Amino acid sequence: MVEDKGKTRKITNELVPKYVVLSDGDGEKVLKELGIKREQLPKILTTDAMIANDPDAKAGRIISIEREDVKGIKYKYYRLIVEPL
Repeated sequence: MVEDKGKTRKITNELVPKYVVLSDGDGEKVLKELGIKREQLPKILTTDAMIANDPDAKAGRIISIEREDVKGIKYKYYRLIVEPL
């Protein structure tokens, strides 16, 4: 299902994990907590279907992805948004 919120179109499906585009300040906090540099994060392309239509999902930003396993335990993952080559 595609949810239309004005100009933003987010895919809403139980298989698509919830995500948040972090502010620059929050992104820096995450990097500091993890003790890594921005370029050490796993990458996600701006063209990925999960974020492609989100106006906040710009190259250089960090997203927080939340997934839940079959037991209901939630896990957070972080990705650096990059442009395709």
